Amino acid sequence: MARLLKSLLGSYLYVHPPDSPKPLTELSPEDLKYKIILKGKKLAREDQDEGEVSEEDEGGETKRNTNPKKIKLCKELSSLISLQRTRFTDLNTARNKQDVSEMCSLSESTSTKLAHTCPEELVNHNKKFLTRVYPNSSRVDSSNYNPQDFWNAGCQMVALNFQTPGQFMDVYEGRFRANGGCGYLLKPAVMREHISVFSAHSREIIPGVAPQLLKIKVISGQCLPKPRGSTATKASFIDPYVVIQVFGIPADCTEAKTRTVSNDSSFPIFDESFEFQINLPELALVRFVVLDDDFIGDDFVGQCTIPLDCIQTGYRHMRLLSSMGEPIESATLFVHVSISNKKGGGKPQRVKGKKTDKVKADIKPIGLKAADDLFKEASVPLVEAECVQDKVEDAWTELQDECGLEHTANMKQCLRVTISRYMATPDTARLSIQEENGVPFLRSSRPGPLPSHLHRLEIALQKVLLEIHHFLSHEEEFVSALESRLKPCLAMYDSLESHLSSNGIKGKKANRAMENYAWNVRIIRGQLDRLTTLTKKCRMAMEQVESTKTTLDSLNQRERSPLVRERPRLTLANRHNTTDNLTTYGSLGRSPTTPGADCKPKSILKKSNSNLESSSVGYVNEEAAGSPSSSRTVMGDEEEGDEGGQLLKPPLLHSFSYTPTFTYEQDTAL
Repeated sequence: MARLLKSLLGSYLYVHPPDSPKPLTELSPEDLKYKIILKGKKLAREDQDEGEVSEEDEGGETKRNTNPKKIKLCKELSSLISLQRTRFTDLNTARNKQDVSEMCSLSESTSTKLAHTCPEELVNHNKKFLTRVYPNSSRVDSSNYNPQDFWNAGCQMVALNFQTPGQFMDVYEGRFRANGGCGYLLKPAVMREHISVFSAHSREIIPGVAPQLLKIKVISGQCLPKPRGSTATKASFIDPYVVIQVFGIPADCTEAKTRTVSNDSSFPIFDESFEFQINLPELALVRFVVLDDDFIGDDFVGQCTIPLDCIQTGYRHMRLLSSMGEPIESATLFVHVSISNKKGGGKPQRVKGKKTDKVKADIKPIGLKAADDLFKEASVPLVEAECVQDKVEDAWTELQDECGLEHTANMKQCLRVTISRYMATPDTARLSIQEENGVPFLRSSRPGPLPSHLHRLEIALQKVLLEIHHFLSHEEEFVSALESRLKPCLAMYDSLESHLSSNGIKGKKANRAMENYAWNVRIIRGQLDRLTTLTKKCRMAMEQVESTKTTLDSLNQRERSPLVRERPRLTLANRHNTTDNLTTYGSLGRSPTTPGADCKPKSILKKSNSNLESSSVGYVNEEAAGSPSSSRTVMGDEEEGDEGGQLLKPPLLHSFSYTPTFTYEQDTAL
């Protein structure tokens, strides 16, 4: 067998060298590209030519045999094994005795028990070791479990029965649409960082993670087919309705459905809106299901499952897939998506009290004076960074409200509305962007005072530009101040347990102190993540302001005299008033939300994640379709470079991997 593996796999076979500076679990998928890793039993000592190993399964589903059967294993085959199989007993034993090169395979029932009884310990276990989950042998019908339950616990490999389609296979396929469909996804930071506390069953706000509000308006459907397997007696029309399901941590899981539209499968109009609060966006998936309302049972029509991080905002067409995951020809849903960090939208509500009260409430006491002093010092830059970020977000929200745009609108969209309102006034002859003390402002040549609506818009635009300029000029100071406070906190964590013991803090109090310490560290890291995100957003806004100069130059060159203003505009009707065009645009009565042959609808998936199944999620341009590694991402009406469009390169230990399984006995590794 060893000779066959070497000759057939050749250079594709990866054998981890024993003198490697990195363990196998710290290598990234890029390091192991086009490589095959073998998992199995190994000899106890490498200098043995031959030995015996236990034939006992490592899953731990059955009772442990005190006298397991032994089988012979040669040195040649043992040397090809990079991931060693080991039997799982309990989390404490694994933490003390298991090596990082060893991997456990847990049955569905064992993993479920651990995920419910000790969720935090299982997440911490998966920070250090690889874990594979497989279906119970009692599933004789090859049914599937919900893989989201084990992703919530940080399990890297969750195997399903791919031969059985259904809801959970849709969730599985939808999860790995992200990251360009490469099969590897980076786990959330709270599941990777050494000093962090996370429990999927907690109802509290996750430290360092900003909850998001997802607003979805289901407008209409197009060309919905009859359910698969419908008999001839089935009516030619169906009674469709849409179900929206959110998968994620238990606090995020919810479901909502639209009303039923009777006898309309061509272009049903739903026109209903829904709101969902997402506490951990990185693990959330949204599933759209179209069902046929029937008296006996609702039949499946089509579905589409998308990770929340891959959903684009704005008006989008969503290509529906069949139960087997194949795209249904011409069948789409027309939706509007909005994602914001402020619950309820609108202007932020002022809460009585200072921001310092909120930040100090987030920092939890440890009970150890040295540790409490460290976090007390860190609270000062935390308060300053929080206040500056809130000022930027408030000014941005005020500008979006004045422009009448969604809270997901970028600077270019706000400038477009502002310029159009300026140009709509008769006395405005010229607009320009002028820098004053390093801040670009939009200036008008209109004499006299501005109308009230333009004055409010000008003040809102100036305010957000000033706040962005102030934030970018002090951003490095905030980051360096927080990082300088974070370093001693990280250094103290390794000896924290001994410090607590020497001060008489033991048992449950010590565990609570450790959890509070990890919570506070996560608060600081979360603030650093927010600063990084806001910095990218602000720099992109300033770039969009600079790019608007070219637009204004071309706009100022146009003739804008009163005679030109009074000319009738050429519209589609008086421009193409032939019989053929009138038939095309008038008599057929085609719905404006229906994608035509020459009108390609916008896909709901970001382009960096559409290269896996571009035909099943809408339309992409030829350049994006021809280059799977394209890093262009469309956000609303604006195209922008997306650094996250390139494939992530996380270590194996810190990523979810695409792990199919077709039989219970098959031992699939990576």
